[in-house]
Amino acid sequence: MHLPTAQTRRCGVGAVLVCVVAFGAPIAGSALAAEGESSGPPAGVDRLFDVGWQRSVQAARAAQDEYDRLKIRHPADPRIDFAFALIQLQQLRYSEAAAALSKVLTADKQNLAAWKLKTWVSAITKDYDAAFVEMKQIAALISRKGVSSAEQTAADDAAAFLGSLCGYFEGPGAAQVNATLLSNSRRDIVRQLSSSQAAAFEQARAEVLKQFHEASQTSQQSRTAAEEEAAAEKERQLAQLAGQIDSAEQAVSAAQSRHDQVQSEVNGELKEIRAQQQSLMADRRRLDLEAVSLRREITVIDTRIAELLRLADAEDDQGRRQRYLNEAARWQVSRQRGLARLAELDRSAAVIAAEGQSLARQADAAQSRLQQQAKALAAAQQTALRLRQQAGRLSGQRVTGGTAQVLDLERRRGALTNYVPLPVSLEEEKRRLLGGLPE
Repeated sequence: MHLPTAQTRRCGVGAVLVCVVAFGAPIAGSALAAEGESSGPPAGVDRLFDVGWQRSVQAARAAQDEYDRLKIRHPADPRIDFAFALIQLQQLRYSEAAAALSKVLTADKQNLAAWKLKTWVSAITKDYDAAFVEMKQIAALISRKGVSSAEQTAADDAAAFLGSLCGYFEGPGAAQVNATLLSNSRRDIVRQLSSSQAAAFEQARAEVLKQFHEASQTSQQSRTAAEEEAAAEKERQLAQLAGQIDSAEQAVSAAQSRHDQVQSEVNGELKEIRAQQQSLMADRRRLDLEAVSLRREITVIDTRIAELLRLADAEDDQGRRQRYLNEAARWQVSRQRGLARLAELDRSAAVIAAEGQSLARQADAAQSRLQQQAKALAAAQQTALRLRQQAGRLSGQRVTGGTAQVLDLERRRGALTNYVPLPVSLEEEKRRLLGGLPE
């Protein structure tokens, strides 16, 4: 994958740029061969391209290492810097590319390809002050009359590149640049251009502005359509929520009615249960009082029986002794009747306790039914509240057309590469350095 070039925008420009950099000055001009080497590729640059051209972090590191080694051997050969700049652009490492291109231009200020690449890098990295200075440098470089039609065409193409950048700064990038600086820079640039260059400049500038206008219309239409679709979807969801809220409120009303009915029933049941419990408690108190009285009587009887038996044991007269025993026997009968009554009272108490437990279970069951209805009512109320809150949030949401497609259109509408692609072909410049293309 390679960066787009001006070939996608202007037919025939790439071929001219491959052959001509400035007036009579090829890309690999005399300054690029400052070490007096042959016109062939710089020694080792082929390996530099081999290790660094594939776009990856590892390739970028390998290219840096190889570049450092080459610069130690050939410190004054700017062709190595230019090759390294091409690799950095291929790797999308714009800061490193700018540094390498600055070294090329220090050695060869007539290198039009390097100027164009450096200007494009300044623009894409938003170093607009540098970009305006470099644009004026390009205008000055191409302002001389060309000695051949190819050179004039290359100059016109460079002017078109400047026009495209100005168009970008006036349109998509207007919010990012100083309007006064742009106006002054454009005036200074156009003042240096020939008539054909000025025409190419203005044509390219107008084309970018037209493209920006069309892109703006397309993105605005897309956003409007997306907003209308979002508004319709919002209304659909609100209508759906309104139906759900109505159903939820009906459910709340029904749950409230069931709760009130059950509460009335439970209140009646509990009232009756409390009355029965009070009656049982009264019966239990009577039983307890009778049992206490019986136990006292039995205690007295036991005391009397014991006294009679003592007297009988101490009596020598058989008649009296028998009378004591007979009286003790009569008291024993009374004692047995008392114990029988106590047992009967205990059984009655057990029955009362069982009935009390049954009434308690009935009361618990009634309370449980009421709690279940209360939970059902609370759940229905919570559902209705949640739906109303959801409808409130949705109603308060601002309708926007910011779909992924619209945002992508707006992003591309402001992207430099959408209007001003890379001004030279990296592949062709690479082949030129390797000797695969003529100067």
